[in-house]
Amino acid sequence: MTPQRISLVVAIGLVLTTAGLSAMALQGLSGAPSRLGPMRLDMAAGEDLQTWRILKASPGPADLVQAERHARRALQLAPFNNQARLRLAYISTQRERTFGPQAQKLLATSYVLVPFDLSVAAFRTRFALENWAMLLPEDRLAARKEAFAFHRAGSRTANIRDTLTLVSNPNGRLAAGLWLRSMSAPAPRKAALSHKD
Repeated sequence: MTPQRISLVVAIGLVLTTAGLSAMALQGLSGAPSRLGPMRLDMAAGEDLQTWRILKASPGPADLVQAERHARRALQLAPFNNQARLRLAYISTQRERTFGPQAQKLLATSYVLVPFDLSVAAFRTRFALENWAMLLPEDRLAARKEAFAFHRAGSRTANIRDTLTLVSNPNGRLAAGLWLRSMSAPAPRKAALSHKD
């Protein structure tokens, strides 16, 4: 394993550990007894599953209202749930027919809370690229960093190369094409250090 890959794995581990500890701290601050923690997470997962089931079936306006209710409940139960947060951003874009301020804020928050999130990396990368022209520069940078990190790690769960080929928005396709080209380029060779004794 190369030093870069080790550093990446360590960085991802630290981010996930920090997110988990922060979630536990939030649970403790909420005043709820700690024995409810796992139950709250199970309930959040159930709400998130309901959201996903509604969204996968080509939802109409009434379905979007129901999906939003489930996603908001999931986020309320588990504040670091980026799946629920990004589903809310997606619902917002479907409702408004554009990537508006609410979707922008939800996407930005997802990167701030968990910058490298294996559970949403493929979706978040594609969602960012599909709305590329409307993203703030810091969100573009966050999307690029996450995509390259999971690509370098060789993640099969977050198959970034395949994700990049699915982008349909012309602006996003251009960025995705540049990223793919960069990912395919051979790594630059480091000059050998000369030692003089």
